[in-house]
Amino acid sequence: MSKRLAQAVTIRDHVLHLVRKEGKWSEVSGIKVREWERNGFRAFLNTVFNPMPASAPPISTPEEAILYQRASRPQPNQLSVWMGGKVLSVEWADDSTPRIISFRRGEWEQKLLDMA
Repeated sequence: MSKRLAQAVTIRDHVLHLVRKEGKWSEVSGIKVREWERNGFRAFLNTVFNPMPASAPPISTPEEAILYQRASRPQPNQLSVWMGGKVLSVEWADDSTPRIISFRRGEWEQKLLDMA
């Protein structure tokens, strides 16, 4: 596991604890998610129990079909963390290595990890 992925997983685990402890259910774009907010941070957790709707892009050529088949599929659990803009987006399945969608490194990491 790379240092970047290890740090993203550490942050994910910490935020999951905060979301479970202080989060509330909300609806975002018609999808029920668990939401947490404190000190300028905001996080959204989507789990296998409330999955994002599956949608396939329009495919008009054999090349597009091949690209779609090779594209990685979204994992059942997704966490997004915002501080102003999105600073972390990670997804995972319980039986696989987490995948970083986006991770903007910065001082916010330690500020978030310092929250109890």
